[in-house]
Amino acid sequence: MSAATATPAKKEEKTGLLATVANNARQYGIVGALLVIVVAFEVLTGGVLLKPNSFVSLIQQNAYVIILAIGMVMVIIATHIDLSVGSLVAFIGGVCALLMERAGVNWMLAIVIALVVGLIVGVWQGFWVAVIGIPGFITTLAGMLIFRGLATVIVGESVPITSLEFRGIARNYLPNILGWWGPFDGLTIVLGILCIVGFAWSQLRKRADEPDRPQNCACRGRHRLRHLPAGFLR
Repeated sequence: MSAATATPAKKEEKTGLLATVANNARQYGIVGALLVIVVAFEVLTGGVLLKPNSFVSLIQQNAYVIILAIGMVMVIIATHIDLSVGSLVAFIGGVCALLMERAGVNWMLAIVIALVVGLIVGVWQGFWVAVIGIPGFITTLAGMLIFRGLATVIVGESVPITSLEFRGIARNYLPNILGWWGPFDGLTIVLGILCIVGFAWSQLRKRADEPDRPQNCACRGRHRLRHLPAGFLR
């Protein structure tokens, strides 16, 4: 009797495992495609792609995209979408450039003003979505048209930045205050160790704050997966 009941259970577990693998293959297919692209270009460029200077150039050229992506993740988790991101980047960037080059504002004050303008725009659009109840697609579509027009009217052309300090945010490097540790920069090693220790400490503290939960309960596992997106908001 026990042998007869054990066989269907094993078959059901095998089916669940295959389903899990299939779901993960669909979800992480883009990761596999990225790995294929990286390997292909690493071979085609003769090993140049994965050198440190390539990573530095990628981060410097796409730093603003990374920052925008962090904000977009929060919006998408809330089941909304923001279509006005690109227009806002053009508008606020143009305002910051005009403040420095045409109005003679200090570069640090210009950055603060640009951040305040972005905050005001975010609060304004958030008011229509959260309070009035207009869908984010409609609100940000209107914002995209408005701020694209403002960027065209106010700026109108490319404004070259002459402030060396402002340009140094993207071009310069951290000072080598700790010297070289063999072939490696000491400050980079220290910052890397601090990041690793900080991440490990935050994970240990998070686990210590969680109450003990049974690990072998399938329903609890599914409950965690359902609420996993909300955990990113913490």
